Amino acid sequence: MGRYFFLFLLLFFFCCREESGRYPDILVDRMQEREELYVSDFADSVFFIPLHNDKPLSHLITKTVCDSGVYFGEGLGRAMRFYDLKGRFVRQYGDVGHGPGEYRFSFDFCVGGDGKIYFYDNCRLLVYSGTGKFLMEKDLAPLGINWINDMVCRGDKLYISVDESSSGAYSWFVTDTCGRFIGGKRRSPDKWLLNANGNLYRGADSSVCWWSRYSDTIFELLDNGDSRIRHVWSWGTAMCYPDLGNYRFKSDGIMKSTEEPYPDALRFFSFYELPDGRCTGMFCKGAASKSLWYLYDPRMKSGYYSSRIVDDLSGLNESIPRMKINSRRSDGAYMCTDCLPLKLKEWVASEEFANLKVKTPRFKQQLKELADRLDEEDNAVVVVYRLKK
Repeated sequence: MGRYFFLFLLLFFFCCREESGRYPDILVDRMQEREELYVSDFADSVFFIPLHNDKPLSHLITKTVCDSGVYFGEGLGRAMRFYDLKGRFVRQYGDVGHGPGEYRFSFDFCVGGDGKIYFYDNCRLLVYSGTGKFLMEKDLAPLGINWINDMVCRGDKLYISVDESSSGAYSWFVTDTCGRFIGGKRRSPDKWLLNANGNLYRGADSSVCWWSRYSDTIFELLDNGDSRIRHVWSWGTAMCYPDLGNYRFKSDGIMKSTEEPYPDALRFFSFYELPDGRCTGMFCKGAASKSLWYLYDPRMKSGYYSSRIVDDLSGLNESIPRMKINSRRSDGAYMCTDCLPLKLKEWVASEEFANLKVKTPRFKQQLKELADRLDEEDNAVVVVYRLKK
């Protein structure tokens, strides 16, 4: 009898451990508010890429850093480009237009492990070699996908997150790298909000995960088009948006909400996993409230959040709210942002910057020397932070 009881306990232990590993709750009520968070909490170094002025640039909407340089797209009517780590222009991928290898928008792309570039535009998947040669095009119009939010390449699979405004049948779907459909998550046509603004991210174990701003569950996407639960936001006394059906927020005409049915409800603004397993990003209360940075450790079931984040590595504070963790190099994971020289020079010349204490004075000195060399009308500076392992 005792032996069977012991086996029962052993089985119960391993089942519970497996379940807790598969369903690690993120307990919002255990996050403590702080006056500010610090970049050094999750990053250990930073470097700067001042982009040369041989080609005028506008807004660097999408940025991805690799071992040899940085890819970026500027959006409507601009081509995707690649610069080396010294900021020198190397090549352009395709061009703006409607012909083979041409496109209208240049921000929905990802880089494969083989160096190929996978590009989405106007219901089409375009593929380029690492050297910029146009390889193929696949029409994805039969899926009814007009707009996407994110695209991630892992191995020989592409994971694509669909924009809420798209008329397609999926919230996300998986194809092979030639655009052949494998599977995906069908969206609920009667839940306008609960499918809104889904996004992808790479997990700490190189998995691909999907989340929605109006859901409390984060899913890990599988190669066969299926999924499983990765994290669950447990709100406790807080609350997530309930099922609002077809309710649409009333606006004042400039995208500002004038009516908020659940002002205390929480939603994601961004979500990432750090290489050490912690989670970071932004959340906010209500539809139009201030975003709050958070840092949470699922293993310790604790964390903290703040409305302010400070770069205590180099002292660069102007561009931090636009950081996105979407870059992987052979030596680790990175997040990057960009800043305009005019803003950078004004910030470095300020008394606040002069008095700001940092943990790595050499990075602050590098930033100051860079600002001194730049002219106000120069191209943007890409700022790259290496995440702690």
